[in-house]
Amino acid sequence: MRKQRKICSNKAMKTDTINKIMEDECSCKSKKCIQQFTPVEIREKRRHFWCLSETRRREFLLNASALDTWRKDEKRQYHFSINGKPVRHVGWYKVMGISRSW
Repeated sequence: MRKQRKICSNKAMKTDTINKIMEDECSCKSKKCIQQFTPVEIREKRRHFWCLSETRRREFLLNASALDTWRKDEKRQYHFSINGKPVRHVGWYKVMGISRSW
């Protein structure tokens, strides 16, 4: 499993991968969920996540999903926070470099 983590983290850290998500539009109303972060912020968040062991990554994901905010005013979407900035769940997965099927 260590080799798989290294491959995922290398792909998640690549500049072209980060630039690609910076160009993506989030499906939120403002369409700027992801654009509120700099590439440096995204790389740091991804580095923090992908340097964790598999068990710690699992705990991180479970804790994040338990602490998310449920907002009924926006079609019952989950909202997360990264560096104090609100992000919808799709944008959160993209910023963190995590597959939505974890």
